[in-house]
This record gives sequence, structure tokens and C-alpha cells, in this order.
Amino acid sequence: DIAVRQIAADRQREEAIMGAFAVSKAVQSLFAAAALWGVVSLLGYPGNVVRSALLAAGAVVLYSGVQVFRVQFRARMQMGRDVGAELVSASAFLAAVWATTSSAASLEALTLCYVFSRAVNLVAAGLFAAERPRFGFGRDFRLELRVLVAASVPLGLTGMLVSAYDAMDAIALSQWSTSGEVGVFTVAMR
Repeated sequence: DIAVRQIAADRQREEAIMGAFAVSKAVQSLFAAAALWGVVSLLGYPGNVVRSALLAAGAVVLYSGVQVFRVQFRARMQMGRDVGAELVSASAFLAAVWATTSSAASLEALTLCYVFSRAVNLVAAGLFAAERPRFGFGRDFRLELRVLVAASVPLGLTGMLVSAYDAMDAIALSQWSTSGEVGVFTVAMR
């Protein structure tokens, strides 16, 4: 949303803003993917959960690519294309889960369904885009990167704290109870 606001304020800076956004999303997604797997590994979860976290890290990276197209869609007032790509992704996810669960499915197989849906989301966004995003890495790139980081870091840190706070009950319960009881608890909390 911050990148969209910056582009709407000055279309002349769009390429530099898109370049800064794409680089920041690439760095963030790699860090988040590594953190996801690392935290799950360090917390001592069973091997199937650790493997699933490693697979889910791929979805984090793929989704960062979707975010680049999302900025372009919103800046051009083409949100319907973004919604269309999400609908295609959701349909692919449901079909993959249905096919996977028609027999005994592992946690890793279900996680791959999600990764598959994020890959479909990225491809669909690329197909629905009227044009490919244009990135500028010239002299304005660093300025735009600083503006995006300064505006988004406080929001991102707040979001991470809220997410950690919301997940803390389920994480603590998982140390003392069965995964079935954790599932019932988290569904009830939602």
C-alpha cells in the first residue's frame, strides 16, 4: 500500500519505486523463509513439521513475486486482475487439496498444495498483467528504497508482534497437548 501511494503521488518515479519494492520484497522473502524454517527447527517440532516449514518457505518467496504484480495492479486501478489471480490460485489450492486428500495425505503433501497454489498465483498474476513491471535502479532507486523502508518497517514490526502474540497461545499449548487439541483451540480462536 505504501508503494502504491508513492506511485500515485508521482508517476514519474514509478520505475524507481517498483525497483525498490521488488528488491525489498526479495530480501524480505528470503529472510522470512529462512526465519520460518529456522524457528520451527529451533522449537523442536517433529521432522514432518520441520520439512513442511522448509517447503512452505518456497511459498513465501513465490508470494513476494505476487506482491510486485499487486502493486502494479493497484497503481493502475486494476484490482480485478489481482482478485482474478487470487481466485485462480484458490481454485488450484482447493483442487490440489481434494486430489491429495483422496487418499492418505501427509503434512508435507498438504504443504505442497499451498506452495503449488502460490506458484499458480504468481503465474496467473503475470498472465493477467497488461504489461510486465518496469524496474528502475538508477539514482532515485536508493532514495525510494529509504522512503519505503522508513514507512514500512514500523508497520511490519507491529504486524510481526501482533502475529507472534496471536500465535503464542497455540505454540504454548502445542508443548503441553496433542496436535488435535491445538487444532480445536486455534479453530475456536479464529
